[in-house]
Amino acid sequence: MLTVAVLGILVLLNILAGRTGWQADLSAEGRFTLSPLSRQVLERLPAPVQVTAFVRDGPSGLLTDLLQQYDRASSSFQLRLVDPVKEPSLARQYEVTQYDTVILEMGSRSRRIEPSNLYGFGTAREELEFRGEQAITRALVELGREQQLKVYFLTGHGEATPADRLGRLATYLEGEGYTVATLNLAQEGGMPEDATVLVAVGPQSDLGPQEEETIAAYLEAGGRLILLLDPSNRPIDGWNQLAERLGVRFRTDVVVDPAQSFFLDPLSPMPTLRYHAITRELQERQMRVMLPGARSLERLDDPAPYRVTTLLESSFDAWGETTLQGTTLRKDEEDTPGPLTLAVAITRPAAQDGAGADGAAQDEGEAADTGEAGEAVPEPVAVVVGNASFVEGQMLGIQGNQDFFLNALNWLVGEEHLISIRPKVISPPTVQLTPSFMRHLFYGFVVGLPLVVLLAGGLVWWRRRAL
Repeated sequence: MLTVAVLGILVLLNILAGRTGWQADLSAEGRFTLSPLSRQVLERLPAPVQVTAFVRDGPSGLLTDLLQQYDRASSSFQLRLVDPVKEPSLARQYEVTQYDTVILEMGSRSRRIEPSNLYGFGTAREELEFRGEQAITRALVELGREQQLKVYFLTGHGEATPADRLGRLATYLEGEGYTVATLNLAQEGGMPEDATVLVAVGPQSDLGPQEEETIAAYLEAGGRLILLLDPSNRPIDGWNQLAERLGVRFRTDVVVDPAQSFFLDPLSPMPTLRYHAITRELQERQMRVMLPGARSLERLDDPAPYRVTTLLESSFDAWGETTLQGTTLRKDEEDTPGPLTLAVAITRPAAQDGAGADGAAQDEGEAADTGEAGEAVPEPVAVVVGNASFVEGQMLGIQGNQDFFLNALNWLVGEEHLISIRPKVISPPTVQLTPSFMRHLFYGFVVGLPLVVLLAGGLVWWRRRAL
């Protein structure tokens, strides 16, 4: 009777859910719930969006379910589902030839999402991922954005680029409405006029004097910079001269943090997030940034007009190892004691009527993000991190690495409303096994289970023999 009662309750709940539209996402990490970023974009739509989705009539699939989530989340998202076979004239009007094509219209502006934008292969290449939320949220951002934002990745010094180790990052940037390109300063002779942000990821050789002057002039003229530098023994005088103009210097060390690290690897610190617009959402959701091999930053006296704010900081137990040899990690007198700065945000006072050029923003905390009463909000200039590997390949998907970088980029371009946790890519689930869990599996199934079967068989044999 109890079984019948339980089944009856489940059937009743299913009927009620179908009639009321109520649903619950019981998947890991809320994979089938709109991300905070998508909800923020919906809330800030300047006008209603007419969404026409050409889908197959019948049981709903991933795309239809996703679009209905957007529709339920905002009255400005006005959804119409169309089967192109049953309404061929409408399909011809929009020149639709494939199922899963979505047209978004806001006034005279429109965006088109093709099936190829909704599905793609993951880093393993054999796993087909559903990227619907990324594609739809990107289209909504582009519809509401007045200007095109272009990110240039610096080349010519052995940096990682979208063509190699940054392919996954470039996909996410395009998913947020950015145009991605590469730039060789020595070849081009200067900064392009359409450069919104310049990004340098893990350069392997030094910056030349003319290149340094070009980038410095670009920043003084209102440009934005993200500079990510891994630890190495190579000369970095040019990069340091550029960084020192902004109030920070790269140390020649490797951060060792036994107290805050990834799977107990002290060379992969997971630093403390200091309060800032870039880190606020990560803090609220208790997400961390993992830096696989990092160098520390030395904060200098703020050179006018720039101000430096710490974003990532090691524990007090950490140190900057200057003589890393072999596998022995030991804190010596010449090493830099913790806590160590691993990432900073750099601002300058924004122009304001009646304010002097030296109108200063607060150095730390919330005031550094918003400005005090009567004071202009500080203008973002750069984000500098003593690690580059955290945005490369699969490292981008660990903890809050992806969101930290994209939050930094959106903060730099003045789109703080897009600073949030990103849409999820739906892909086949994976299991990350820790060394201790793998040992338990080995002893449990490779050793323990056969041993139990052997003992049970021996016991049965002994009892039968005794009869």
